Amino acid sequence: MSIKDNREGVVKKGEEKTRKHITILIVEDDPSLLTVYKDFLKDKYTVETAKNKKEALNKISEDINIVLLDRRLPEHKGSEILEIMREEPKFDAKIAMLTGIAPNSDILDLPVDEYKTKPIDYSGMQDLVRTLLLQKKFELTSERFFRLNSKRSALKEADKADTEAYNQVNQQVEKCLDNINTILDEINNDSIFRTFPK
Repeated sequence: MSIKDNREGVVKKGEEKTRKHITILIVEDDPSLLTVYKDFLKDKYTVETAKNKKEALNKISEDINIVLLDRRLPEHKGSEILEIMREEPKFDAKIAMLTGIAPNSDILDLPVDEYKTKPIDYSGMQDLVRTLLLQKKFELTSERFFRLNSKRSALKEADKADTEAYNQVNQQVEKCLDNINTILDEINNDSIFRTFPK
């Protein structure tokens, strides 16, 4: 299956996405729950919906930032959809599984970023989305830090530490590290993360 590349309205590289530029795909077969979840999120985010595997896979695109996936769908398991999504090389959305199934040891094999047991209220949904966005923000910033730091090390090993190129990448590394610390502070100050089970 080929991922759809919907570039219209995509935020330019380097620009911070506003909340309305965050697109959430909700995959849920219960019409009433689908409506409730959409109502929870539509004022802050762009929301797409799907009721089954076919609709969900047709909605996959680079514009989707978060997927809220029901684990038990008619004809197909949510885990089947999850597996296909994870195999898409250009699809890097954060995925949370929303389910009425109590977790057990099999969740260790599920490549999900969050596992949330129903029911979920408005506050819980907002917390879940905020958690996923913080995860993604930390992930992207950390990746950038390691890439820049590798370049800085390479320049230093080549005795280029007194060059303009080294100064530029060094400034970028320090700025990136500051951003990581800011995100960690945000995580530490967030009640979601202070209530993690031990």
